Amino acid sequence: MKIVSWNIRHGGTKSRLAAIQDQLRLWDPDVVGLSEFRGSATSQAIAASLAGAGLLHQRTTADADGRGVNFLMLASRFPIELQTSTGLLADSGRWLHVKIRGVHIISMHVPNRSDAKWQFHREVIERFEELRSVPAVAFGDTNTGLPEVDEENKFFNKKEAAWFQRIKEAQWQDVWRERNPHAREFTWYSHRDNGFRLDQAFAPNDFAAAISNIRHDWGAGGRDTKLSDHAAIVFDLAEDSVTPS
Repeated sequence: MKIVSWNIRHGGTKSRLAAIQDQLRLWDPDVVGLSEFRGSATSQAIAASLAGAGLLHQRTTADADGRGVNFLMLASRFPIELQTSTGLLADSGRWLHVKIRGVHIISMHVPNRSDAKWQFHREVIERFEELRSVPAVAFGDTNTGLPEVDEENKFFNKKEAAWFQRIKEAQWQDVWRERNPHAREFTWYSHRDNGFRLDQAFAPNDFAAAISNIRHDWGAGGRDTKLSDHAAIVFDLAEDSVTPS
């Protein structure tokens, strides 16, 4: 089961719409999680394009009034069971928890640095602790990275480093980093062209082996095509780790 997680920037925008739709079709995923999905016409056109490609089962935290607000969307070839969330995770529109083929699938978009970010971090850890013993994967734009590892210039602080440590203590892992401990790849660049790895996929330690072929992907034309300001995370879940469709 192929999964793509992608921050499409500002809901997609008209000038990038066709290229985003083409790239999603090219990846040919079974499940897509989109960050910065909005209640806009362009976001809705992306959702319609995914449905036309067979990802008919869809859930979003967006509403029609949120045309300029960043939300989330999940689209799947397989039925989606929405899971209950509470607290800031539920209220923010930045956490979308479902089950697909027996696997807990979570798309998230962590707020920028603020009190809300630290509260979001705490609630993510609480959910990870609850889900540590079940098939699960969580992914998205976390606006968080490890100091001196996931950055070209110093930005990440001790609180952000502590979050990754607490993820380990919850018996989850940052899957790409676990397999590439010394690599330096970035998924977002500032206007000064400084790179940061802001996008991750996490899984419980006991389930992480089901994930393969994980990579950061800027699309067919590379970063210079500016499909988005973020690279996607693309990976596969082993068929023997999910419920038969």
